[in-house]
Amino acid sequence: AKTIRALLRYWGWSKVGVIATDTDYARGLVELFKEEWLGSHGNWVGSIPVDCVVMRNQDTTASQGSMEQCFQKIWRLPPHQRPRVILLAAHGHNAAEIVQKSTDSGRDTGRIWIGTDAWTGWSEIEQTGTEALVMGLAPATNDDAPENTEYLAKFNEWYDMQLLQGGIPVAEWPDHVTELCTYCGETVDAVVAMGKALHAAREEGGDEAMKDGARVMAHLRNVSFAGVSGEIS
Repeated sequence: AKTIRALLRYWGWSKVGVIATDTDYARGLVELFKEEWLGSHGNWVGSIPVDCVVMRNQDTTASQGSMEQCFQKIWRLPPHQRPRVILLAAHGHNAAEIVQKSTDSGRDTGRIWIGTDAWTGWSEIEQTGTEALVMGLAPATNDDAPENTEYLAKFNEWYDMQLLQGGIPVAEWPDHVTELCTYCGETVDAVVAMGKALHAAREEGGDEAMKDGARVMAHLRNVSFAGVSGEIS
Protein backbone atom coordinates (compact mmCIF):
# COMPACT_ATOMS: atom_id res chain seq x y z
CA ALA A 1 0.00 0.00 0.00
CA LYS A 2 2.84 2.39 0.82
CA THR A 3 4.52 1.65 -2.52
CA ILE A 4 1.29 2.20 -4.43
CA ARG A 5 0.84 5.52 -2.67
CA ALA A 6 4.42 6.50 -3.55
CA LEU A 7 3.81 5.59 -7.21
CA LEU A 8 0.65 7.68 -7.38
CA ARG A 9 2.22 10.66 -5.65
CA TYR A 10 5.29 10.51 -7.91
CA TRP A 11 2.98 11.51 -10.75
CA GLY A 12 1.22 14.11 -8.62
CA TRP A 13 -2.14 12.32 -8.46
CA SER A 14 -4.39 12.83 -5.45
CA LYS A 15 -7.73 11.56 -6.83
CA VAL A 16 -7.98 7.86 -7.63
CA GLY A 17 -10.82 5.43 -8.13
CA VAL A 18 -10.71 1.94 -6.67
CA ILE A 19 -12.10 -1.26 -8.18
CA ALA A 20 -11.56 -4.47 -6.25
CA THR A 21 -12.81 -8.04 -6.49
CA ASP A 22 -14.54 -9.74 -3.57
CA THR A 23 -11.45 -11.66 -2.46
CA ASP A 24 -9.49 -11.52 0.78
CA TYR A 25 -6.43 -10.39 -1.17
CA ALA A 26 -8.19 -7.44 -2.81
CA ARG A 27 -10.16 -6.40 0.27
CA GLY A 28 -7.05 -6.44 2.45
CA LEU A 29 -5.03 -4.43 -0.05
CA VAL A 30 -7.74 -1.79 -0.47
CA GLU A 31 -8.18 -1.45 3.29
CA LEU A 32 -4.46 -0.80 3.74
CA PHE A 33 -4.40 1.57 0.77
CA LYS A 34 -7.25 3.67 2.19
CA GLU A 35 -5.36 4.04 5.46
CA GLU A 36 -2.38 5.38 3.54
CA TRP A 37 -4.29 7.51 1.03
CA LEU A 38 -7.41 9.17 2.40
CA GLY A 39 -7.35 12.56 4.12
CA SER A 40 -4.96 15.47 4.40
CA HIS A 41 -1.24 14.89 4.03
CA GLY A 42 0.08 18.41 4.38
CA ASN A 43 0.21 19.85 0.88
CA TRP A 44 -2.21 17.37 -0.69
CA VAL A 45 -5.47 15.59 0.10
CA GLY A 46 -6.07 12.00 -0.98
CA SER A 47 -9.56 11.21 -2.24
CA ILE A 48 -11.37 8.18 -3.66
CA PRO A 49 -14.46 9.39 -5.54
CA VAL A 50 -15.36 5.86 -6.66
CA ASP A 51 -14.91 2.72 -4.59
CA CYS A 52 -16.66 -0.40 -5.83
CA VAL A 53 -16.43 -4.17 -5.57
CA VAL A 54 -16.73 -6.61 -8.47
CA MET A 55 -18.38 -9.83 -7.36
CA ARG A 56 -17.11 -13.14 -8.71
CA ASN A 57 -19.04 -16.12 -9.97
CA GLN A 58 -18.62 -19.61 -8.52
CA ASP A 59 -16.05 -20.40 -11.22
CA THR A 60 -14.03 -17.31 -10.03
CA THR A 61 -14.79 -15.31 -13.19
CA ALA A 62 -15.90 -11.71 -12.71
CA SER A 63 -19.66 -11.10 -12.76
CA GLN A 64 -20.67 -9.19 -15.89
CA GLY A 65 -23.47 -7.40 -14.06
CA SER A 66 -21.20 -6.43 -11.19
CA MET A 67 -18.58 -5.02 -13.56
CA GLU A 68 -21.27 -3.04 -15.38
CA GLN A 69 -22.46 -1.55 -12.08
CA CYS A 70 -18.94 -0.45 -11.22
CA PHE A 71 -18.40 1.32 -14.53
CA GLN A 72 -21.85 2.93 -14.40
CA LYS A 73 -20.90 4.28 -10.99
CA ILE A 74 -17.89 5.99 -12.61
CA TRP A 75 -19.67 7.24 -15.73
CA ARG A 76 -22.58 8.74 -13.77
CA LEU A 77 -20.23 11.17 -12.04
CA PRO A 78 -19.80 14.67 -13.48
CA PRO A 79 -16.71 14.78 -15.74
CA HIS A 80 -14.70 16.89 -13.29
CA GLN A 81 -15.30 14.34 -10.51
CA ARG A 82 -14.72 11.24 -12.62
CA PRO A 83 -11.40 9.58 -11.73
CA ARG A 84 -9.03 9.03 -14.65
CA VAL A 85 -6.69 6.92 -12.51
CA ILE A 86 -8.05 3.64 -11.15
CA LEU A 87 -6.36 1.25 -8.76
CA LEU A 88 -7.41 -2.26 -9.77
CA ALA A 89 -7.05 -4.74 -6.91
CA ALA A 90 -7.64 -8.17 -8.40
CA HIS A 91 -5.98 -11.42 -9.35
CA GLY A 92 -4.64 -11.69 -12.88
CA HIS A 93 -7.53 -13.36 -14.71
CA ASN A 94 -10.09 -11.05 -13.08
CA ALA A 95 -8.01 -7.96 -13.84
CA ALA A 96 -7.97 -8.95 -17.52
CA GLU A 97 -11.76 -9.39 -17.49
CA ILE A 98 -12.31 -5.98 -15.90
CA VAL A 99 -9.93 -4.19 -18.26
CA GLN A 100 -11.56 -6.00 -21.20
CA LYS A 101 -15.01 -4.87 -20.04
CA SER A 102 -13.79 -1.28 -19.87
CA THR A 103 -12.16 -1.58 -23.31
CA ASP A 104 -15.32 -2.99 -24.88
CA SER A 105 -17.31 -0.05 -23.52
CA GLY A 106 -15.38 2.33 -25.77
CA ARG A 107 -14.71 4.65 -22.85
CA ASP A 108 -11.23 3.48 -21.97
CA THR A 109 -9.36 6.25 -23.79
CA GLY A 110 -7.50 8.38 -21.28
CA ARG A 111 -7.88 5.82 -18.51
CA ILE A 112 -4.87 4.95 -16.36
CA TRP A 113 -4.96 1.55 -14.68
CA ILE A 114 -2.74 1.11 -11.64
CA GLY A 115 -1.91 -2.55 -11.19
CA THR A 116 -0.69 -4.61 -8.29
CA ASP A 117 1.95 -7.32 -8.44
CA ALA A 118 -0.86 -9.86 -8.93
CA TRP A 119 -1.37 -8.82 -12.55
CA THR A 120 1.02 -6.10 -13.71
CA GLY A 121 2.88 -7.31 -16.79
CA TRP A 122 0.41 -10.09 -17.63
CA SER A 123 0.18 -10.71 -21.37
CA GLU A 124 -3.60 -11.15 -20.96
CA ILE A 125 -3.86 -7.41 -20.25
CA GLU A 126 -2.16 -6.58 -23.56
CA GLN A 127 -4.56 -8.92 -25.35
CA THR A 128 -7.54 -6.84 -24.22
CA GLY A 129 -6.57 -4.19 -26.78
CA THR A 130 -6.94 -1.47 -24.18
CA GLU A 131 -5.96 2.06 -25.18
CA ALA A 132 -5.51 2.97 -21.54
CA LEU A 133 -2.14 3.41 -19.89
CA VAL A 134 -1.32 0.46 -17.64
CA MET A 135 1.31 0.86 -14.97
CA GLY A 136 1.97 -0.58 -11.56
CA LEU A 137 4.02 -2.85 -9.38
CA ALA A 138 5.73 -6.07 -10.36
CA PRO A 139 7.89 -8.51 -8.37
CA ALA A 140 11.59 -7.68 -8.65
CA THR A 141 13.96 -10.26 -10.10
CA ASN A 142 17.72 -10.25 -9.72
CA ASP A 143 18.63 -12.00 -12.95
CA ASP A 144 22.33 -12.11 -12.03
CA ALA A 145 21.78 -13.93 -8.74
CA PRO A 146 23.65 -17.28 -8.67
CA GLU A 147 20.49 -18.99 -7.39
CA ASN A 148 18.57 -17.67 -10.40
CA THR A 149 21.03 -18.85 -13.06
CA GLU A 150 21.61 -22.15 -11.28
CA TYR A 151 17.90 -22.85 -10.95
CA LEU A 152 17.20 -21.97 -14.58
CA ALA A 153 20.07 -24.20 -15.76
CA LYS A 154 18.78 -27.18 -13.75
CA PHE A 155 15.18 -26.53 -14.76
CA ASN A 156 16.05 -26.35 -18.45
CA GLU A 157 18.04 -29.58 -18.16
CA TRP A 158 14.93 -31.31 -16.83
CA TYR A 159 12.72 -29.40 -19.26
CA ASP A 160 14.76 -30.47 -22.30
CA MET A 161 14.55 -34.09 -21.18
CA GLN A 162 10.77 -33.83 -20.85
CA LEU A 163 10.51 -32.40 -24.37
CA LEU A 164 12.64 -35.23 -25.77
CA GLN A 165 10.57 -37.87 -24.00
CA GLY A 166 7.27 -36.30 -25.01
CA GLY A 167 6.34 -35.43 -21.44
CA ILE A 168 5.40 -31.89 -22.45
CA PRO A 169 3.28 -30.96 -25.50
CA VAL A 170 5.83 -29.08 -27.62
CA ALA A 171 3.20 -26.87 -29.24
CA GLU A 172 2.13 -25.50 -25.86
CA TRP A 173 5.55 -24.63 -24.44
CA PRO A 174 8.56 -22.54 -25.55
CA ASP A 175 11.82 -24.15 -26.64
CA HIS A 176 13.65 -22.73 -23.66
CA VAL A 177 12.69 -21.13 -20.34
CA THR A 178 14.57 -17.86 -19.84
CA GLU A 179 12.97 -16.45 -16.69
CA LEU A 180 11.23 -17.57 -13.55
CA CYS A 181 7.46 -17.25 -13.20
CA THR A 182 5.82 -14.57 -11.07
CA TYR A 183 6.57 -15.12 -7.37
CA CYS A 184 8.98 -17.97 -8.19
CA GLY A 185 11.87 -15.75 -7.12
CA GLU A 186 10.40 -15.32 -3.65
CA THR A 187 9.79 -19.06 -3.44
CA VAL A 188 13.38 -19.89 -4.42
CA ASP A 189 14.73 -17.35 -1.91
CA ALA A 190 12.53 -18.71 0.88
CA VAL A 191 13.82 -22.24 0.32
CA VAL A 192 17.44 -21.06 0.10
CA ALA A 193 17.06 -18.95 3.26
CA MET A 194 15.65 -21.89 5.20
CA GLY A 195 18.43 -24.15 3.90
CA LYS A 196 21.08 -21.68 5.04
CA ALA A 197 19.45 -21.38 8.48
CA LEU A 198 19.25 -25.16 8.90
CA HIS A 199 22.86 -25.53 7.78
CA ALA A 200 24.00 -22.89 10.29
CA ALA A 201 22.06 -24.59 13.09
CA ARG A 202 23.60 -27.97 12.21
CA GLU A 203 27.10 -26.49 12.14
CA GLU A 204 26.46 -25.06 15.59
CA GLY A 205 24.82 -28.00 17.32
CA GLY A 206 24.65 -31.04 15.08
CA ASP A 207 21.59 -32.77 13.63
CA GLU A 208 19.49 -32.28 16.76
CA ALA A 209 19.90 -28.51 16.48
CA MET A 210 17.95 -28.55 13.22
CA LYS A 211 14.90 -29.70 15.20
CA ASP A 212 15.13 -26.71 17.54
CA GLY A 213 12.70 -24.22 16.05
CA ALA A 214 13.89 -21.27 18.13
CA ARG A 215 17.51 -21.89 17.16
CA VAL A 216 16.69 -22.26 13.47
CA MET A 217 14.60 -19.08 13.59
CA ALA A 218 17.46 -17.19 15.19
CA HIS A 219 19.75 -18.21 12.34
CA LEU A 220 17.04 -17.44 9.79
CA ARG A 221 16.87 -13.85 11.06
CA ASN A 222 20.59 -13.51 10.40
CA VAL A 223 20.55 -14.95 6.87
CA SER A 224 21.81 -12.53 4.22
CA PHE A 225 22.47 -13.20 0.53
CA ALA A 226 21.85 -11.88 -2.99
CA GLY A 227 18.57 -13.59 -3.81
CA VAL A 228 16.57 -14.01 -6.97
CA SER A 229 13.99 -11.45 -5.76
CA GLY A 230 16.65 -9.02 -4.52
CA GLU A 231 18.89 -8.63 -1.50
CA ILE A 232 17.72 -10.93 1.29
CA SER A 233 18.48 -9.93 4.89
